[in-house]
Amino acid sequence: MSSWITSSLGDAAHVGGKAASLGRLLRLGRPVPPAFVVKDALFRHLLGQASEEDDLALLAARLGAAAWPRSFPETLEAALAALGGTRFAVRSSFALEDDPQALAAGVFTSCVDVSAAEVPAAVRTVLASAVSPAARAYARSRGRKALTAPVAVLVHPFRPAHASGHVACGSGPAAHTWVQHGQLDDETKATLAREALAIAATLGPSELEWLLDAGGITWLQWRPFVPPRREPWVPTEGETAPHALQPLDPVSAGWVWDASHNPEPLSAAQAGLVALADTQAHPGYDQRVIGGYLFYRRSAPSAAPPLSVADAEALVDALCGHLDEAWLRWQGAPPLEAALTTWLAGYEPLLGQVGRVVREGRQALERFVAAHLPAHQAELPRLLGGVPSKATRRVALWRALRGAGNEEAEARALSCLLGEFGDEPAAWDVAAPTLRETLARPRLPRPEAPAPPQEASSRDVTLEALAQTLPAPDVALLRAHVDHARRCVALGEADDWLYARLQAPIRQALLALGASLHTEGKLDDPALIFELPLPVARALAAGSPAPAELNAQARAGKALREAQRCNPPHLPREGLPGALRGFGTGGRASGTVHLHRAGGNTPPSDAILVATSILPTELPLLNVAALVVETGGPLDHVAAQARERGLPAVVGAEGACTRLRQGEQVWVDADAGVVKSLEEVTPVPDPPR
Repeated sequence: MSSWITSSLGDAAHVGGKAASLGRLLRLGRPVPPAFVVKDALFRHLLGQASEEDDLALLAARLGAAAWPRSFPETLEAALAALGGTRFAVRSSFALEDDPQALAAGVFTSCVDVSAAEVPAAVRTVLASAVSPAARAYARSRGRKALTAPVAVLVHPFRPAHASGHVACGSGPAAHTWVQHGQLDDETKATLAREALAIAATLGPSELEWLLDAGGITWLQWRPFVPPRREPWVPTEGETAPHALQPLDPVSAGWVWDASHNPEPLSAAQAGLVALADTQAHPGYDQRVIGGYLFYRRSAPSAAPPLSVADAEALVDALCGHLDEAWLRWQGAPPLEAALTTWLAGYEPLLGQVGRVVREGRQALERFVAAHLPAHQAELPRLLGGVPSKATRRVALWRALRGAGNEEAEARALSCLLGEFGDEPAAWDVAAPTLRETLARPRLPRPEAPAPPQEASSRDVTLEALAQTLPAPDVALLRAHVDHARRCVALGEADDWLYARLQAPIRQALLALGASLHTEGKLDDPALIFELPLPVARALAAGSPAPAELNAQARAGKALREAQRCNPPHLPREGLPGALRGFGTGGRASGTVHLHRAGGNTPPSDAILVATSILPTELPLLNVAALVVETGGPLDHVAAQARERGLPAVVGAEGACTRLRQGEQVWVDADAGVVKSLEEVTPVPDPPR
């Protein structure tokens, strides 16, 4: 038609992804609207010389201020007249759209239902979306450049519709179809599904945008479709090795997935520790690693006598003293067998005795409140909140570190933090780096630091309010139960802290062994030692020669753990009380809830982002573990981008922002379209680590 506009809907290299998709449908004989394309030449003319690193605001301003080429307004007016009609849709058709490697769902702008006089401004608006932060972030995430030609604009008549939406399907006669949006009768739904399957038979798995009016169905867009995974892995029992991918039926076998402590597959080294504890310690739990994940079930109680809370506190202090003495003997280099012996010596007392005291102390308060104050059971968290413990001390030391005003104060705060909490890892796995390693500091002494001042909390107010509702004899019982339960809360925090300290020597011993094997050329990376079965590591530490295939064995273990991460135990869609349900995009992940707020803090990469809605242009700027959105459907732009990125997402999860709390641990099963709090999954209290 001209150097600026073409009515030929050819390949994407000339007219962009969206226009090319209409061309594909047109060549299949499918009804599409008449259209023309404003070619990439206009974008280059308005933008002038530009590079991928130029300031985006500057590029957008240049696009908005540049004069039209002399012949463009008349050419555009003639093209609009040739289309007919009075209202138009002006849509992006860029190189980064509707390509199998770059769908860019919702990243770029479309202006619909505009008059002929408004089309020029709409063209500028669409072109400006090519230089948005979302466009640049999306392009880089796909290994592409945001300014890649063509940056074109698709224009076609806007048609009011009785209904509109999306339909998607795989290829083949048995392929599943999804029809979204529109108030449709069954016959129309069947027609859409049948037509989509016919298109997919030629173009492959397809997602199509459609509208329905008096003239029937019109297709507005095609793009490749990656269906959500339909068959989640459900484990059943019968494994012969810790990392075998055999299945487990946890309900019938009495096993419970320890998702609250171990939502990720365990390293081979940690799986070896589980097997060692299961055969040599008897804390009242059986444990088993199945498909890489930790499961447990109640067994016979520990044979050790029950303890009072004071005796349990004394036991924790004694175990700390034994561990400190061991570190002095080892002089910072613990032998593996000695570290394992020390760990086992503390394992059963912590889980079988201290853990029992912690559990029974809280249960006693819960029973009292249920019997005497049944209408106030929801207030239990307030009664047990703000207990001076390892948790509150950890928070105080972090605050001191972050608030340090100079290098000397920072060094002092860091010394206190690492001296007391440096052995804690980010996950309950011996393969996980400790805080001391993360902050890249040498092992520091454990200096004393003043405890943070205890602030007045709602606990006292709540306790006094409840006391007013009870007879005098029961008030004394309530106070005794609360004081006892609060001591147990602090004891439980000390229990977790000590367990991390007991496991740290094993990590140090394995790291030293890995470093030695790396120096000998037996391991490419010292950290691969954690991917070897623990019996192999113990034999190597005892002096057995390293086999030639040791490095390959470790790499195979690492690859297997990555495969297991993609196949966690399945939480079924039904039978989960309190679970949120929506439309899943495929995949599963666990993490901590981060409630999305406009202009709020950027969520961490391991967060589960929970939002009322998400703009498609926000998604390229976000890097999270999974997404939960109250609005939307399986074929909307957010879901499409999530599938493209391999990001587990559940959309249309009504009530997510009110039912999920900031910082709550949750499990997102985007295969089943379920979001479940991990804090509610465990039916047996106090699972082992």
